[in-house]
Amino acid sequence: MRKYDLAAGVAAALVLAFVPGFSAVAMAQTARAARSYDIPAGALGPALNQLGRAAGAVISYDPAIVQGKKTAGVRGARTIDQALSTMLRGTSLRARADGAGGFVIGAGSPVRMNRNAPDRRPKPASGSAAPAAAQAESVEPGGEIVVTGLTSPYARTGLFGEQAVMDTPFSITAYTEELFRTRQARTITDVIASDPSVRSNLSASSESEQFVLRGFPLFASEVAVEGLFGMLPIRRIPLEPFGKVEIFKGPNALVNGVAPFGNIGGMINLVPKRAQARRTVDLTAVHMGDGQFGGNVDLGDRFGDDGQFGVRLNAARYAGDLAVDHTNRRADVVSLAMDYRTGNLKLTADFLYTSELIRGQDHHLTANAGFDIPDAPGSTVNYGQPWTRTITGSKSFILGASYEILPRTTISAKYGYLKFAEKYRYTLGTLTSANGNFTSRFSLFGSESADRTGEISLRSAFDTGPLSHNFVASATTLYIKGFGNLPFAAIPTLANNIYNPVHIARLDGMFTDAVAAQFRDMRHSTDRKLRGIAVADTISAFDDQVRLTLGVRRQNVRMANFNRVTGDRIDNYDESRTTYAAGLVVKPRRNWSLYGSFSQGLTPGLFAPAGSANNGTVFAPFVSTQYEFGSKLELGPLSTSMAFFRINQPFGYVQPTTNIFVLDGDVINKGIEFNVSGKPFKALTLLGGILFSDAEQKGTAGGLTDGKRPIGTPKWQFNLFGEYEPEVLPGLGINATYIHTGRQFYDAANLRPIDGWNRVDLGLRYGFESGGNRYTVRAAVENVTDNAFWQSASRGFLTRGAPRTARLSFEMSF
Repeated sequence: MRKYDLAAGVAAALVLAFVPGFSAVAMAQTARAARSYDIPAGALGPALNQLGRAAGAVISYDPAIVQGKKTAGVRGARTIDQALSTMLRGTSLRARADGAGGFVIGAGSPVRMNRNAPDRRPKPASGSAAPAAAQAESVEPGGEIVVTGLTSPYARTGLFGEQAVMDTPFSITAYTEELFRTRQARTITDVIASDPSVRSNLSASSESEQFVLRGFPLFASEVAVEGLFGMLPIRRIPLEPFGKVEIFKGPNALVNGVAPFGNIGGMINLVPKRAQARRTVDLTAVHMGDGQFGGNVDLGDRFGDDGQFGVRLNAARYAGDLAVDHTNRRADVVSLAMDYRTGNLKLTADFLYTSELIRGQDHHLTANAGFDIPDAPGSTVNYGQPWTRTITGSKSFILGASYEILPRTTISAKYGYLKFAEKYRYTLGTLTSANGNFTSRFSLFGSESADRTGEISLRSAFDTGPLSHNFVASATTLYIKGFGNLPFAAIPTLANNIYNPVHIARLDGMFTDAVAAQFRDMRHSTDRKLRGIAVADTISAFDDQVRLTLGVRRQNVRMANFNRVTGDRIDNYDESRTTYAAGLVVKPRRNWSLYGSFSQGLTPGLFAPAGSANNGTVFAPFVSTQYEFGSKLELGPLSTSMAFFRINQPFGYVQPTTNIFVLDGDVINKGIEFNVSGKPFKALTLLGGILFSDAEQKGTAGGLTDGKRPIGTPKWQFNLFGEYEPEVLPGLGINATYIHTGRQFYDAANLRPIDGWNRVDLGLRYGFESGGNRYTVRAAVENVTDNAFWQSASRGFLTRGAPRTARLSFEMSF
């Protein structure tokens, strides 16, 4: 993609994000759909705003006539007419239709009531599948927001709980179950193919997932579930148990706490599926890659006179060959989500089991100095060994409880436990020349971890004169106890070539009884304890048109390493640091917000390395900062956002003149980010955006790489998904995805680039109804052109993009 084409895209994005005047036609498309609501009692103005967002309707009023008025709120299944009548009861105000799909609040006669109780779950018209429209949502009894569309207008913003994305001073995208189905997504890597700010840092055929957000790494072990870290398998995370993937971009220590390894580019949070008011019976059969078959079952229902008790069960199994030669994967997933709601009490219990075996996995490469990085080999070439394998497994549970002790005041608590284990028999490669020669090192590695996490919080909404407050105080803890095997005997290396790899017979020395016994003999190796206390308040004024958020978190980080032979503690780390955040949201219109924010990220301090004059010196946790301002705009079924950000992360190095390790350098990433989601036209759905990154290094050792781009940070990233649903063929959807990533550098001096890359995916969907049940067939091909490329150089690892991969699924909903 040429630079002026991308510049034109940025200019168009500015128009979409900052000029709401042209949206009258799009806003008139909002329908008077019947749905369920759960809007609490409180000030009338903010409640009307919340109702308008939930219903997708424009509700207009003079602020003077609602000033000082209260509402008892509205709960349960209603049309928008009924919801307005309930909300305005006792206020002497009435709602009337404005003729354009919206309502005007004032004196007069009430609107006519529609007393037909709708089915909560929207069904497609006869002969068509459920549409992929963006941002249609309803609220389940008990407060569960159910979203149909590729993205949700609501996200669980960590410390602050569930909030409208429009009302937050941060950049957040919440991807829904509808997107998972549309893209036949099975992992988070599949989901981020729609996000311009996120890239995968490992091959899809490897044993693990890693991500890069706004130019900074994020490990799979730092993905959260319902805001809790440490409760998911640390290599690859299955998607079947979850209904939303929420991506919070930028440092967020106040909002989400400190990630286990302190990465600061952002946070990914997963929201479990829960039982809905309508029974769920979904079956899906899947074919992927060269010979990967499987499927999943999704069952859910609510029980009791008022549906107090809910159960959601998901189970999946996949097995067979992947698209990369000699690579085979088997994966099993079982999850159970239960909840109980009665009066002011809500209880939840979530259980997850995962198991994965992958043979001949694709692995990343490093490169010696002194030559240009060679081009990537053919997309399906396996330059590893077919007999290598990785086995991982996890068991976890999370228990939660919340109780409304006073009107609009709730206390809640969560506790979680995870047991994870992995065994690696694998290869690591280092490139030694520009013609693709590399040295393959065979390695044995095993680890286990036992994670415990907890959170207790108090949330209260109250008014002080004309100001409304949403106050929260929270305490969190995470303890990761790590285990590792004793060192294995050294195994000879193998000279090989990435273009013409030699596959040798299995090294029997890696599969002996002694090796198996060593894998079983796990010794205590590490402790990592993270504790934090946070307090924050969001202050709203002028009927929620101005929102100021202020918060502070005190975080303690304790780390220790142990000798696996003697059990003695080798080193100990115990440091604390305070981080802050502030944000302001101003809403010139109810569908348009402008925001600015200051946030910080916290990374555990570094140890001065061996060989330095201050070897062993422990540095305090260091703080990264982000300044961001932007705009969010909802145009009926279309939403857009624009963000300008600046992230500063310190880094350390050994001074060449003094041989002292210092924390004195900085990675600075300044960028512009644009996102779009929804339907600009009835038959067309769009999802994607652009990221421009102006990143540089400063304060480097001797100033040798000052002004250079950080390793693995492209200047341009672009993603766009589109689906067209022709009216003449009901039920048919034709979709395409285009992904572009610009040139990256493998080295800090920017002398060894890897080329930018492009990927095109194509897909078809056809849905129909028969006998009252829904059936959907989906077919897709990723990387249609079978382009071979290095997808990332982040963290000094060269990883390949996925080869041409076919996906086929048949979904049945009863």
